[in-house]
Amino acid sequence: MPIFLDCPYCEKDEAKKLGAKFDWAEKKWFIPPCIETEPFAKWLPQTNPQPLDKPDEKSLTLNELLLSLVQRINSLRFVTSFNGINGLVYG
Repeated sequence: MPIFLDCPYCEKDEAKKLGAKFDWAEKKWFIPPCIETEPFAKWLPQTNPQPLDKPDEKSLTLNELLLSLVQRINSLRFVTSFNGINGLVYG
């Protein structure tokens, strides 16, 4: 089974020299089954995305998002009480 690479266009010639082939249907370079993967390490897909070290300043925590939602619902006056135990909204 071929291993598809995350190879940018500007590096395609380097990958090709190492033995990578191009799949026209997928429009991606891949490592044929008979070739070692080590020379292609920099193009191997990341299976686990790296967590953000620092979320941007517009990011909300889950609690901030829920609080914002409850405040918005309350501002619309659709809700007279919120039961935080079972999460039901009563009007």
